[in-house]
Amino acid sequence: MKLYNERFITTDDFSKYLILKGWVLFTKLPQIANVWRYGKNNDYEILQPINANLKDFSNRVNDIVNALSESENKSKAEIIKELTNISNDIISLRVIHDDVANGEIPFADGVQLFSKAKELMLSAARSVVNPQRGRYSGKNPEVVERFFSSLKLGQTEVGSFVLNLVAPIYWEEESQEDYCKVPFSRTVTERLMYSVEKLNDAVDKYKERGDLKIFEAIIKDGVNATLCSAIIGLSGLNKSRVVEVRVLKSLIAEDTIGENKKVTITPEKIKYIEEAERFYSNDYTIKNYNLVGPVIRLNRDINSLGGVVTIVESSENNRKVTVELDEEHYNEAIKAHENKYENARLVGVLIVTPKKTRLVEVSDFHILHNPIK
Repeated sequence: MKLYNERFITTDDFSKYLILKGWVLFTKLPQIANVWRYGKNNDYEILQPINANLKDFSNRVNDIVNALSESENKSKAEIIKELTNISNDIISLRVIHDDVANGEIPFADGVQLFSKAKELMLSAARSVVNPQRGRYSGKNPEVVERFFSSLKLGQTEVGSFVLNLVAPIYWEEESQEDYCKVPFSRTVTERLMYSVEKLNDAVDKYKERGDLKIFEAIIKDGVNATLCSAIIGLSGLNKSRVVEVRVLKSLIAEDTIGENKKVTITPEKIKYIEEAERFYSNDYTIKNYNLVGPVIRLNRDINSLGGVVTIVESSENNRKVTVELDEEHYNEAIKAHENKYENARLVGVLIVTPKKTRLVEVSDFHILHNPIK
């Protein structure tokens, strides 16, 4: 049996493990190794490599496993299991409902649970590299692919239904470029908890204020359409299950996550997360929307009294909005178009889709005579 993540042996976190086990640092060989002796018996000695590129690195790891096995009177398999566990973060996804109380789950829901668990981790990993509002698609960056290759499924637990994902903190070859200062895997688990917590808090605010801009503000925090889709899917085909996301951090690894946290999302919040998903996917509607901007295009059929205008909304990254107007409002739009220093202000129902943005049911139209700055 071989230690899955040998590189963990080179880290300061493994040194912490040795100290907790009663080992004492005897001497340091700069850029090569640390020499440890067992406090209870100086006959036992460990040579801890601090460079995984040494030619005999794997042999030194085997020596360490043997020394730990003999000094603690444990089997090598027990030592390797212990070392494996402390070099991992565990992402625990629990779904709670009467129909999963005995630790079983309907097959279709189980398939979706695994699919949405992958989607959840994809959102966290991709948002570390490049936060965005929409769904993540296309080829994953290499560092994300390596992260998914390192993930493992842990044992499920009875009592509701729990899916455990095992995320090794250190990879055999650390190549994460400059995406983060700490190991990429640890950064992903941090981002996962942070973004789910931000989404959960934003839902509470949205319920009170009904302002979709609340969701816009947390895109930089890793919240996006993919994350929302994952949470919705984890709630089950009927969207009736409580979703609990928790990270159980390694007891030895650097305390960058803080206390073990869990975020609980109730079924009542799912409908709001669905609204957030549509917002991030540019597929939503806002009533009583105030549209302000210059009229840049006019279009009226020969036999029509009204027409269609296009307005640029500078406050939304120069978003172009088309509006169908009656004769009275269209004539007002002509005046606004003739004077480039005037904005038009309209009130109506904003309909946003991935391909087009429209304002319909216009209830008000007037020209703002203040010059554009």
